[in-house]
Amino acid sequence: MLVEQRRWTAQSGWTVAHAPARMAPPQLVLFFGAREALAGGGAIAALRDSYPGALLLGCSTAGEICGTEVSDDSITATAIHLEQTVVRTASRPLTDPGQSGVTGELLARDLPHAGQAVRRIRMGRIRGGHRQHVPCVPSPHVGRPAATT
Repeated sequence: MLVEQRRWTAQSGWTVAHAPARMAPPQLVLFFGAREALAGGGAIAALRDSYPGALLLGCSTAGEICGTEVSDDSITATAIHLEQTVVRTASRPLTDPGQSGVTGELLARDLPHAGQAVRRIRMGRIRGGHRQHVPCVPSPHVGRPAATT
């Protein structure tokens, strides 16, 4: 496994904080950022451009960790190259939390059983009996959102 970390700030944009001597193309990029930093979308678009073949998955957070430092008002991304693992996603809407078990079973069927897989559920928030949209970052691989906040 090879790992590279980057940090984004409004002042400096994306900078590499840690990288191996030779980084292979990552399959997965996990990102965590302050809501304000994620809101514009430009930082995530630049991240996607940096890792065109990777699945991006992330969310908002209160305090971003990069290496051993904790920051605010930034975005931290960790790009991961897995040498013998295939990363796949599946997505199904969940409008009723009482159906989460059934939805999980359906997601398990959607994903191939051969090899390792990254599994996630995209959930909308339920407030006052009404489903609310959760902002997502579109995935170039499956045409569906790949991250929730």
